Amino acid sequence: MCPACRQRVKYLSEPLCCQCGKKLSDPEAELCGDCGRGRHLFTAGRGLYEYEDIAPALYRFKYGGHREYARFFGREMSEKLGGYIRSLKPDGLVPIPMYPGKQRRRGYNQAALLAQALGREMDIAVYPDLVVRNRNTRPLKELNCEERLNNLKRAFNLGQNGVKSCF
Repeated sequence: MCPACRQRVKYLSEPLCCQCGKKLSDPEAELCGDCGRGRHLFTAGRGLYEYEDIAPALYRFKYGGHREYARFFGREMSEKLGGYIRSLKPDGLVPIPMYPGKQRRRGYNQAALLAQALGREMDIAVYPDLVVRNRNTRPLKELNCEERLNNLKRAFNLGQNGVKSCF
């Protein structure tokens, strides 16, 4: 990252939601409004940057063909979130697969590239074929929380041989 961009980018800092890791406006709160309203299908989440500052780079990584950004983001995640990630004692990283047609058009899966970069940095196994996407879904950025859950129902299966082949 160039020095000028480095100065503009802000890392997330406390207070953060105990469940999703989103920045909280109320320092006394434990959960953000979204987490307080309903149960998520994940245990915990963490972010690295304040989104507005890093959004242009994320957009270039995801849609602009800048695969090399994966190395930078993987290194940053390892340096800033490595302790947290290690505390979870992960057996491996499983990137969310893209629908095959969408991946052919884009040329790569940014989640897989990021998982591979983070896995290399932290010496964590990556299992890119553990989960298979079996149907195309609408982009999540267009949907609210309830629509997102319905959109993803039955979109994924375990890959052939499933978990047994990984552990």
